[in-house]
Amino acid sequence: WVLWTGLLLIPHMPRPVAAAVSAFFGSVAHTMLVIGSLYVFAGGMMTRTMGGKGYFAVMLLLLPNAILESVAAAVICTIVVSSVTIIAGKKSKL
Repeated sequence: WVLWTGLLLIPHMPRPVAAAVSAFFGSVAHTMLVIGSLYVFAGGMMTRTMGGKGYFAVMLLLLPNAILESVAAAVICTIVVSSVTIIAGKKSKL
């Protein structure tokens, strides 16, 4: 939300672009926090499962999935925000 609000403060920033950037970085942050939570709450089991590799090695292993997830979030949010912006600008015929 902070990134979205900050981007909208930039003059002439299109809402769909702000949505795409916010969704991408929000998804990356979420992935890192989830994997970090696994290490905090199930660190021993996670270390044994991954063969003794550390957090950064696991993140490198999961990086392709995280990037695909972030790109998908950016595309979906761009479509939704563009649609809502277009619909909100039109007057109802009723």
